[in-house]
Amino acid sequence: MNILLLGAGNVGRAIAFDFVTRDTVAKVTIVDVSHDKLKELATFLKSEKVNIMVADIMNEEDKIVQEMKDHDVVCSALPGKIGFKAIELALKANTDIVDVSYNPENPFKAHDEAKEKGITIIPDCGVAPGMSNLLVGHAASLLDEVTDVEIIVGGLPMNPKPPLYYSITWSVEDLIEEYTRPARIVLNGEIKEVDPLSHIEEIDLGPLGKFEAIYTDGLRTLLKTIKAKNMVEKTIRYPGHFSKIRVLKDLGFLSSRKIRIGEEIITPKKFSTKILEEALRSFDFRDLVIMRIRVSGKKNGRSFIYQFDMVDKFDPQTNLTAMARTTGFTCAIAARLVAKGLIDMGVQPLEKIGSDMKLYGIFIEELAKRGIKVAERAL
Repeated sequence: MNILLLGAGNVGRAIAFDFVTRDTVAKVTIVDVSHDKLKELATFLKSEKVNIMVADIMNEEDKIVQEMKDHDVVCSALPGKIGFKAIELALKANTDIVDVSYNPENPFKAHDEAKEKGITIIPDCGVAPGMSNLLVGHAASLLDEVTDVEIIVGGLPMNPKPPLYYSITWSVEDLIEEYTRPARIVLNGEIKEVDPLSHIEEIDLGPLGKFEAIYTDGLRTLLKTIKAKNMVEKTIRYPGHFSKIRVLKDLGFLSSRKIRIGEEIITPKKFSTKILEEALRSFDFRDLVIMRIRVSGKKNGRSFIYQFDMVDKFDPQTNLTAMARTTGFTCAIAARLVAKGLIDMGVQPLEKIGSDMKLYGIFIEELAKRGIKVAERAL
């Protein structure tokens, strides 16, 4: 099995690590615009299976497409703003792709072409959306009717420091997008859009602590595949974080409106991204990812609630962050299923895989092998 990996950031690092350390992958080719990032990742991996290639997906399409054709599966760990581009190029190359990016496009628009060409696309294949979809899909398959879905998830520093009590372990651009993109939720059977920062609530997760939460646009494909009366995704942070981010937004620091400063024309969002990259970057990479999912509904006339809990922490043995592990390993496991021909052609979100008892069992078992354990219980 030959894997093409797009993106040499923290998530790409976890994906590559999983492939070179866990099975008989013949080749992993890693593509990024930064030669320095590629060299650093190759040094970290120390594997003869690894090839690196400097290329820009936005400006070297033919080069990327040709490289895709020479591999069995593409894993894309690119920033959201260019994530769907990788899917479009995979369609040109007739190559299966598993994508983790938080992009705004509707992935189902690629379904017909992918099915016609006989390729598989798994979109939103990270932790949330991603692993969350898998668990919701599994719970929904156990019920005759789904009434409520609540996804609570967050990546957090283990040693939070003021003023924002947060450190970045993934793309700052995607972080800002998460806070500013209108969040689609389902209320009383209707899809509604809300401003993520318009409502900040407190959430008590018992022994894990108290957090604050906002609605975020992580339901994605679930809006089409799961019929529920109410369905929301909430992202959690330590208390005080979101109120400060809301001040920045209210003052215009997260706006994409172009402004002139002297001879330069910039957007406040681009300026803020640079500032936050420096302010939130920490030499202490220890983090944790918390996820709680509750799916309520009925089976044979009886009410059921299925609850899933997952907590993962920074791994000091591999120096992989919890966010990279939970996102990257989910992608790597899915890519293996695709390579083995176990996933149908077309756009196949993880909730579809979760609804298949056999595939769900494989996925949960593979996550557990990597130290990511999901506790499931019926309430």
